[in-house]
Amino acid sequence: RLGLAIAFLNNPRVLILDEPTNGLDPKGIFEIRQMLEEMAHKRGCTVFISSHNIAEIERLSDRICIIDRGNKIFEGTVDELYATEGLDYCLRTNNPEKTAIILKDNAISYQRKEGAFYIEIAQRSIPNMIKELVDNNIEVFEVSPNHNLESIYLTLTGKERGSI
Repeated sequence: RLGLAIAFLNNPRVLILDEPTNGLDPKGIFEIRQMLEEMAHKRGCTVFISSHNIAEIERLSDRICIIDRGNKIFEGTVDELYATEGLDYCLRTNNPEKTAIILKDNAISYQRKEGAFYIEIAQRSIPNMIKELVDNNIEVFEVSPNHNLESIYLTLTGKERGSI
């Protein structure tokens, strides 16, 4: 906390932080997050954060850059990241058996979990998929993006859980 306080003192135009919330209790994390948001949005400071805490990055960031083994594999806004091809969407319908057949016939990769399909599909392809389901008398209850940066990071870097 002391190091961060010293960094904030001179109203810097650019602030580079490595794991700024590491080792802090929930209240300290909240306070640091508030200070960083104020620095960026009210004082116009550019804040670069390097962190392995993906949930914290998701909460703080306007723009994200994902680097894997020294290579930049994504740079853009959080919304642009969520629109990246090959990400998961949750699909719920009234007829899971028929839905599975249609997904398979349309070469849409999926996993079934707890009454839902987790499908890999480009955002721009979703309207056609919904039309195909509705044309086959399937009611679509939900199509929601998987806004989970950890999952997106693992997808973009081609890494599976537990691998190094």
